[in-house]
Amino acid sequence: MIYKLPHGKFELNDHPFLLGESEPLQFCQFWLPALESGFMPGEVRLGWTPEALCGYTVLKDKQIGNSAKKKGDMPWVLGDVFEIFIQRGDRKDYWELHVTPENFQMALHLPPKEERVGLNGDAVMKNFLRSPSEFESKVWVEPAENQWRIAWKIAWSLFETTEPQKFDWKMAFCRYDYSGPESEPVLSSVCPLALPSFHRIEDWLKIQLSPISFGEK
Repeated sequence: MIYKLPHGKFELNDHPFLLGESEPLQFCQFWLPALESGFMPGEVRLGWTPEALCGYTVLKDKQIGNSAKKKGDMPWVLGDVFEIFIQRGDRKDYWELHVTPENFQMALHLPPKEERVGLNGDAVMKNFLRSPSEFESKVWVEPAENQWRIAWKIAWSLFETTEPQKFDWKMAFCRYDYSGPESEPVLSSVCPLALPSFHRIEDWLKIQLSPISFGEK
């Protein structure tokens, strides 16, 4: 299935209402016959502007937090994290971006899988960690609602283009949800992953940028 993203204005505010008109993508565990008992729902809404890919994410979560604080920390082993994966359709490299409930960000610019064979997490961080300067996010943690929310945008310049509508895109939106410091994470994604690996590009969503504006049919 190809998802066509509407375009329009977008600000990192508490109520990005324009994205409320885009189709929500629901988190699930497609690789399992039934959801894990610890699974918590969530959704992502997407849109685009000439300058950036835009998103609004809501993640239900009973214990919210991540201890990542400094460059080189690995957010996915330190607590809850929302992950974004993006590949431009004419390229084999791709980007992996993280944001935590504390609004700690991380960005990796990854080559094809065959060029990473044998590399552990430390080596990946050393070789492919990049500045997340073109990734903006704002986070609201709401324990009373058992959720955290993220408004975010990623400049198209990160993907070396000023004309993003000329390309098809592949994207994945995923999460690690921890219930405590000693717990195993519950993984989920909006993509129909055949296995619990977020790097299965063949299972990512196919995205086209639509000329239709928010609110138009």
